[in-house]
Amino acid sequence: MNLLREYIRYLFEQTESPKVIFMAGGPGSGKSTVIRNLGLDGRLKVINPDDQYEETMKAEDIPMDRGTLLDDYKPLRDRYIQAQESGDNELVAELEPEYQRLRGLLSRNMVLFNQARKAAKESQKEHMAAGGEFLVDGTGGNYNEIANQVEKLESAGYDVAMIFVDVPVETSVERDQARGAAGGRRLGQKTVERSHSAVSENKPLYEELFGDDFFYVENFGDNFEASIEEISSGVARFLG
Repeated sequence: MNLLREYIRYLFEQTESPKVIFMAGGPGSGKSTVIRNLGLDGRLKVINPDDQYEETMKAEDIPMDRGTLLDDYKPLRDRYIQAQESGDNELVAELEPEYQRLRGLLSRNMVLFNQARKAAKESQKEHMAAGGEFLVDGTGGNYNEIANQVEKLESAGYDVAMIFVDVPVETSVERDQARGAAGGRRLGQKTVERSHSAVSENKPLYEELFGDDFFYVENFGDNFEASIEEISSGVARFLG
C-alpha cells in the first residue's frame, strides 16, 4: 500500500496537482447555487452526504422536517419522564406509543445521517486513491475535521481551496423554514442558529488555512452576483 501511495505521489509530481475545493456555509446559505453558478458541478465530482441522507429518508418515509419532529418529541419526552418518576402508570401507558414512535424516528434519522457521512468519507478516500478531483460540500462547522483533511490531501499532492458562502443568521432561519414549508428537509431554528454560529466563528481560521485560495461569497441582498464575479477568476486560476 505504501508503494502505491508513493507511486501516486510520484505521478502527481510529474503533472499538475489535482484539485479539491471545500464548501463552507451555514444551512440555507446557498452553497449549491454557488456551485452551479461557478460551473463546478461540471468540473469536479461533488461529494455531499446530504444527497444520500435525504434519499434514504424518503425511501424509509422518515419525516424531512426534523425541526417539527423535535418540537413534538421534546415536550412529550418531558411529560413521559415526569409520569414515570411520579409513578403515574396510567399516563405512562397513554404516552408510550407516541413517545416510542417519535423516539424511533429520531433514532433512525441519526443512523441514516451517520451512514451518509461515512459513505461520503469513503467516496473521498476512493477519489484520493485514484488521484481524482472533487468538491466537498458541507457546512464547515468543524474546523479540526477540515484541517485534518487538508493536511492529508496536501501530503498526497493535492491543491486545496475553500469557497465560504455567507448569509445572516436570520436569512438561514428563513430559508430553512421556507424549505420545510415546501416539503423539503427542515432542521429547525435552534439547529440552524447553532450551525451558523459554528461556521461563522471558523471563518478567520479558514482564511488563514487556505490563504490565497480562500474565496468569499455574500449570498444575500444584491451582493450575490458581484461576489460570484469577484471570485470567478480566482477559482478559475486555482483549477488551472
